[in-house]
Amino acid sequence: LTGAKPDDERVFTVDYPADFSSKGLAGKQVEYTLKVSAVRIKELPQLDDEWAQSLGEEIESLVDLRAKVRGDLESQTKNQADNKVRADLVRQLVEGHELELPERLVEHQTEVRLESVVRDMIGQGIDPRNKELDWDKARDSLKEQASYDLRGSLLLERIADEEKIEVSEQEIDDEINAIADASRQSPEQVRGILTKQGGERSIAGRLRNRKALEFLVANAKVTDQEGTEEIAEAGTSSQEPE
Repeated sequence: LTGAKPDDERVFTVDYPADFSSKGLAGKQVEYTLKVSAVRIKELPQLDDEWAQSLGEEIESLVDLRAKVRGDLESQTKNQADNKVRADLVRQLVEGHELELPERLVEHQTEVRLESVVRDMIGQGIDPRNKELDWDKARDSLKEQASYDLRGSLLLERIADEEKIEVSEQEIDDEINAIADASRQSPEQVRGILTKQGGERSIAGRLRNRKALEFLVANAKVTDQEGTEEIAEAGTSSQEPE
């Protein structure tokens, strides 16, 4: 399209490889005809205080904007690093402890994940009945992840038991209010949904596991090497779960 002008027509051919992601185009040669409707140039605004002020009432100058962007980036980087530490801790827990899981429990968790995937697809306008979708492969992947998550959850429950970690009613209320704010629902609506999904015990269980994981984070020794964080050692004050 280099040098094209409005109303110009360009013809080009694309040879799609046999392993192309869309089976309808895989291995085919397709000729496209393109008509240029307009040519535009993006004009970027001047980086000055006036433009910065247009981005929010709390920003009064370009200096304020730069400080906000830097703060947001630092916060995002810290959250990513913290999440990586938590994920690495759970991975080490799961890899270090073999657990026999009831097949029915794994299958149930797999079905829950599968239903969530289908709902997300429908929400995005994707028909889950599309014949090109490999649901057997998807189920195998979801089953593996479900098994991993269940082992991690059971191990965190054991740690919570050993460390006598509990969840207060106030913490449950705060979590419900946070879910309500994020989903733009009332706390009563959230409680109603939770009642259908196993009640507030599910919230309490998640909060308890979260606190157990925070306990591990607080007691982990983390080394920072070449910009990556690695868990060097983690443990609890009591016997490790079997």
